Amino acid sequence: MGEFSSPTQAEGFENRREKTASIGSFLVQPETDPSTWVLTEKELNAACNGVDRDCNLSVFSEDNEVTIFTSTDKFFASVYCDIESLPANEGANLWFTGWSTADIPFVPHADGWEDTTFIKVLERAIEKNVNVHGLVWCNVTEKEQNQKMQEHINTYLTCDGEKKHRFIFDDRLPHLTSSHHQKSIFLSTRHRTIAYIGGIDLTSERWDTHEHDQAGMEVRESRGIEVEYKGWVDAAVRIVGPATRDVAANFVARWNSETPPLSASSDIFMSDNPPFESRPLLEIPRTTLSTSIRLGGHSDQTQFSEVCVQVVRTFSPEYEHYEFAPRGELSIYHARLKAIQNAKNFIYIEDQYFILVSALRVLLLEKLDTIQKLVIVTQQTIPQFSGDAYARLLFEMIQPLRAKAPNKVHVYTIDEKNRIYIHTKVVLVDDVFISIGSSNWNQRSMTSDSEIAANLIGKQLMSTPQDHLKVSKLAFQFRCQKFSEFTRIPVSKYYREWSFADSIQSLDQSASDNANENGKGLLRFLDVNYEDGFDINFDELIDPYDVYKLD
Repeated sequence: MGEFSSPTQAEGFENRREKTASIGSFLVQPETDPSTWVLTEKELNAACNGVDRDCNLSVFSEDNEVTIFTSTDKFFASVYCDIESLPANEGANLWFTGWSTADIPFVPHADGWEDTTFIKVLERAIEKNVNVHGLVWCNVTEKEQNQKMQEHINTYLTCDGEKKHRFIFDDRLPHLTSSHHQKSIFLSTRHRTIAYIGGIDLTSERWDTHEHDQAGMEVRESRGIEVEYKGWVDAAVRIVGPATRDVAANFVARWNSETPPLSASSDIFMSDNPPFESRPLLEIPRTTLSTSIRLGGHSDQTQFSEVCVQVVRTFSPEYEHYEFAPRGELSIYHARLKAIQNAKNFIYIEDQYFILVSALRVLLLEKLDTIQKLVIVTQQTIPQFSGDAYARLLFEMIQPLRAKAPNKVHVYTIDEKNRIYIHTKVVLVDDVFISIGSSNWNQRSMTSDSEIAANLIGKQLMSTPQDHLKVSKLAFQFRCQKFSEFTRIPVSKYYREWSFADSIQSLDQSASDNANENGKGLLRFLDVNYEDGFDINFDELIDPYDVYKLD
């Protein structure tokens, strides 16, 4: 990025302005009423294919307090503090769902980091008679580390000398290629409940800093966090308030399900569980906290009150044994469609995948007639991982959008020389609506894999610099932090000085600088082109699209 006070002063910008049909400067006041964005009860039932959604989940809840983590180090530190704060012998709960786990340190850069490993943290919780329960997918690709976690946690004795049924491998899914992809944590005591939802599993690779700098890389390498990448981009949200009950209800429904896990595929996954009949049935805690809980030792993370939260999920309509979702649930998919439909100015998508989902592509093509910008930050396809198929689906998602509105559609990835992996699952619309969760922009996350997300609309409003629009302070700050992360421009430029058009231009300028090998940011433009092999179709194998079949 060159040295200038605003990106619009960069050399050649005025020439580019003349060639650009939309530079993002013709903005209108977006919708800020939460009721405009959330799914109604009727719409939620439609997302459940005509049956009532699980009555233990609210339609949505208000007056939540949330903290969004745009870097994973702050997420792990917060989880560590919350678990360590659970009291002894008071019936506290710690429930988690995940795609994978590993015995990694939660605070690897601190003195005494060895005592912050996942197993050490859970051991101390168990010694305090905290009820620890985990539901983790039978992950063949990371089987050894998950089996280590399960064996250790399920055999660790409480202070009363008891073994408890704590860690279950879960394969209750429609296809052998499906996965349990939900990433959630729920903590409760007699007086408070806290929940986390996001894209971050409690496993290797994930810990990183906002700066993605050499110091962070050294910590990752020396503490056994790094496996393949030098850095990790992700997001999660911490919730205090009534929405935490929805996270608990989701966990309880899966844990208490009458269908035993591993009943049909234990030989395939080569994993085992304790006797299913001995598992303790769980109840949803009744207490929620209405007053603020500060993050222990992490006051630099902004907490926002008065946040409307809707917890949305995916459960496959083709799996017949979800008692809590007998025809499946596609509320993440339906909520995404509604949010895009509501867009007036821009849509920002940051996702591990941005591959073909036909209905989403159709709607985005329609919205390009009216919105100013569609901004996408996604991971480039990895050849050894379903290479040609994913590359083709990425091409089929992006190319029609670019063909229709090349000056409105901005697609970036992180320059491969940085070896930083984009794992985020975020959709942000008009600096008002944010969806943060486990669901990728692909068919399997919308219809097949189990997923969970928190859709957030903050009621605290602010006026944006230069554009003077009333937007959610929560959403605007999140976007500013993300843009700063990718360009390495101080967040204050985005938050206090630059218009939306300036901010978008900063992304383009950063990617251009990197293309010329003199950039300081992380981004480069993502080019997608037709390749040999695109005619081979593995769609249903790698990216299933599940539908409810009428009896």
